[in-house]
Amino acid sequence: DPYLATGNYIDIPKQQNNLSSSKLKQIYTSQTEQIMNLMESSYAQTEEVDLLKAIDLCAREAQSSQFSSGKTEIYIYDAGVSTVYLNMTMMDLEYIDADSIVATLEDKNMIPDLSGLGAIHWFNIGDVDYQISNGQIEGIKKIWKAIIEAGGGKVEFYTDPSTSEFDVELPSVSEIPYTVNPIEFKTE
Repeated sequence: DPYLATGNYIDIPKQQNNLSSSKLKQIYTSQTEQIMNLMESSYAQTEEVDLLKAIDLCAREAQSSQFSSGKTEIYIYDAGVSTVYLNMTMMDLEYIDADSIVATLEDKNMIPDLSGLGAIHWFNIGDVDYQISNGQIEGIKKIWKAIIEAGGGKVEFYTDPSTSEFDVELPSVSEIPYTVNPIEFKTE
């Protein structure tokens, strides 16, 4: 099951006109600190990740009536390596055909509806506990960009390295255990 930092939404009210630059900076700093603290306090709870389902769940919750009064943006703090359904551990990420992945997901009606949301801000994509190439990181970005855009969304990737250290024991990540059957992608 996907886990979200649900219930930890940060209300960023519309900015008032005629605020001084120092007041705007104070508001910006406070809101940024809230977002970063929330993201850095989130950590893995299971060995495997169904990131596609987590994004869908987050989008549906963000589009609910509770948040319909303003623009909702999604912040993802994750390496982006999905291991359930969209099992990226079985893909040659350097030479991936993101369009065929999107076509397969569309055929299975698995593209999250991201229409009407603000941008998705993605931190730490490609930051895994083992060595991967820049080409593999670009492949991960290519896949998620294609999926998000197919769902009507926009994504911005941030490459700042993670500085988080956790005081909890994180689950070990297994190489390729299947809890469900992975999607078979079309090849040409």
